Amino acid sequence: MPLVVTGVAPYEQEEVDLESFIIYLRWFGLYVIPIYWRTGPSTRDLLEIGLEPESGRVEKIKLVIVEEVYDLQPDYRNLRSRGIPQRQGIPVCDMTWWHSLKSPDYLSEFGPLILRLGSDTAVIKLGDYVFLESCIVADRVSFGLDGSDVLRVIEIQDLSSEEMNLIKRIFHKDRYKRRGKGVKSRMRMSLARFLRKLATRISKY
Repeated sequence: MPLVVTGVAPYEQEEVDLESFIIYLRWFGLYVIPIYWRTGPSTRDLLEIGLEPESGRVEKIKLVIVEEVYDLQPDYRNLRSRGIPQRQGIPVCDMTWWHSLKSPDYLSEFGPLILRLGSDTAVIKLGDYVFLESCIVADRVSFGLDGSDVLRVIEIQDLSSEEMNLIKRIFHKDRYKRRGKGVKSRMRMSLARFLRKLATRISKY
C-alpha cells in the first residue's frame, strides 16, 4: 500500500545525519515510538519511513541500502523551484492500513527504489515514474506528491561537498552489484539481512 499524504504538520527541527553510513533524516517535535513503512524492490534494498501511529506524521526516514544509484539529470529542477503547489512542513500520512498489519511495527511495500545524486542534491524516488503535482517543503528536505497525493520523491538539497562525497561513498553504484551466487553474493545478502534487523532494533530510539 503506497503512502498517501493527507496533510502537513509543523516541526521543531530538521536533521540530516550521515554518520551511521545511511541517510538518516529526522524531524523533532513529537517523541513517540513510530510505525515503519518500508519499501524497496527486493530484500537487498531498504528505505523505511517512521510514522507517528495516531496522526501519521513523518518522524524519520532511513535509506539503508539501495542498488539503483544514478547521476541526477543535468536539467533536473528542485521541487521548490517548480511551478507546482507547495506547502510548508512535513507530511502527515493516511494510517488506515496500520490496523490491518500482520506485524504491529512495520509494513513492507515492495516497489522500485532509486537514488539519484547531483552536485548538491540527493533524490530518492519511490515507485514507478509519474508526474509530480505538488510538494511539501521542510528545510533542506522536500517531498514530491503525485496527483493522488501519493509520496513519490524525497529530495535533499543544499548538501555540502563533504556530505555529497560521503553519500557517494556509502551508496556507490557498484557497491551492491551482483556477481552471481558465490560467496560474495551470499555475504551481501547476509549483510542486508543484518542491516534490516539492526534498523528494526534502533528504530525505537
